[in-house]
Amino acid sequence: AFRAVAGKMASSVMFLPLRRLKSRVLHYVCSRQWETLYSSYGSRFQDLEDFLDGSKQAYKYMQNELCTADSVSHLKTMVSDKLYEAILLSLDEREEWRMENFDKGGLIFEDVEAYVEQISAPESFEVKASLTADVSFLSAVRLESQPEEVMFRADGFVFETQWDPEQGIGEWKISSIY
Repeated sequence: AFRAVAGKMASSVMFLPLRRLKSRVLHYVCSRQWETLYSSYGSRFQDLEDFLDGSKQAYKYMQNELCTADSVSHLKTMVSDKLYEAILLSLDEREEWRMENFDKGGLIFEDVEAYVEQISAPESFEVKASLTADVSFLSAVRLESQPEEVMFRADGFVFETQWDPEQGIGEWKISSIY
């Protein structure tokens, strides 16, 4: 369903501080793991701040494209095949959203916080393997169709890449949205 693909609005402003606390605790633990990997593999691994900056850009772009784009074929290169198929299954709901909001279906992001909440690293970095990072996003957003109202969102993406012992990490793709 489109709402599941596009994320969810927080039902209460009270929800946000609790969600932020949980995200910060998980991020603290995962950032230590990430820094250990970065220290061990140097330029073959990505700096955490660079990863988070890129993940925020991907999040804002993906959310706006899901709400406004006439076609989603251009998203295929940034998502897994399984996620792309889920996006295609939501086309009717996306079209309904677009018809209701016309050219004002986009999102205006006031603020986005990104937190790494889980890292699934291979047991051995001596062989090619998959690496995933779950990132939660807490954002204050306005709908272009209702710019006077600020809403709070809690979304998450699972990013996946391939590790090569000689080349390091590859391009990150979004493999899941939660």
